[in-house]
Amino acid sequence: MPYRPLPLKPTQGQPWRDFGDATYDNVAQFVTDLPALKADVAAVAAQAATLTATKAPLNSPTFTGTVSGVTKAHVGLGNVDNTADASKVFSAAQFTTGTVPAARMPAAVAAIRRRSAANELNPSATNWDTRPAGFGIVLNVGAPPAPSDAAATDLLVPLGAVATTSGVTFTGITDGAPWPVPFVVAKMPTGGSATVTSGEGRLTTGATVGNWSSTDATAVRHQDQTVNLEVVFTVRVVTSGATPSLVLRSDNANLDPMNGLSIPMSGSTLKVAQVTGWSYTDLGSPAAAWTTGTAYRVRVSLQGGTIRVRQWAATATEPSTWGVTATTTQTATGSWGFVCGPGGTAAAYTAAFDDIVIG
Repeated sequence: MPYRPLPLKPTQGQPWRDFGDATYDNVAQFVTDLPALKADVAAVAAQAATLTATKAPLNSPTFTGTVSGVTKAHVGLGNVDNTADASKVFSAAQFTTGTVPAARMPAAVAAIRRRSAANELNPSATNWDTRPAGFGIVLNVGAPPAPSDAAATDLLVPLGAVATTSGVTFTGITDGAPWPVPFVVAKMPTGGSATVTSGEGRLTTGATVGNWSSTDATAVRHQDQTVNLEVVFTVRVVTSGATPSLVLRSDNANLDPMNGLSIPMSGSTLKVAQVTGWSYTDLGSPAAAWTTGTAYRVRVSLQGGTIRVRQWAATATEPSTWGVTATTTQTATGSWGFVCGPGGTAAAYTAAFDDIVIG
């Protein structure tokens, strides 16, 4: 409303006649004359008292209702989420490498069981360590098959699902030393060896069997099982008649597969073979010849049901095309590694491997 000057102040106690046009010295009389204003003042006073009583203190405040606008970054908890404990998972690698802290395993609910190193070389359903007592869930960490005494709630965790990117070179390793980690002995016949010699990883067969069979073959297995794999390596036949092989997806930890894939370098040819029920079926051979004493590079790519292979002389440039592209029905996760098989007469046979690049 527009401003207008106030008239002379009424006499104290004079009735209020024109709101806004006069003032009183007596505030009590002012409130008495304005019941509505008195009620408003009382309501404001009550609200102020309520706000004072319910406001959050500066120290240890308690919030009610839905709090918004605060993020985990504001309070230094950037790695925190709202995942329920029951939904938290660990990778197979964490179990197999022992990086899951024992304190994170549910008490009286889960435990881990393995085989001994010797039993893992020839895994079966009955050579696992004793099942831990008092646990509803046991994680059986090792190669298939699962233990025969596993409970319905138990799990089988293979030793790795996919081989990781890594490499092995034997340069600088003392002669006579074993093959370095991640390779372990998978098969060692009497008189055989798997050692480093002159900067190469060498496999030497036993000498009691005069044909190429699993009996006298020597094998080293990568510690990881694999379903998909790309590997490049150098291989050389040291003793004429030796049969070096790259074995893939073997269902036996000694790399003599009943079911799986094998790439033997037999005679003068590298072959790609599928093994089903101990029966070998050739899937193809690169055109290049194979010569005793010559070092070759071999690249193998195994993805699902497709296997690709090429070879070239170690002194040459890698070709851009594959020598073999084939389809396999052996697609289960399995063990893999290198094997040297004996030749046609009873003698020790040696093959050499080097510069193994995985991934």
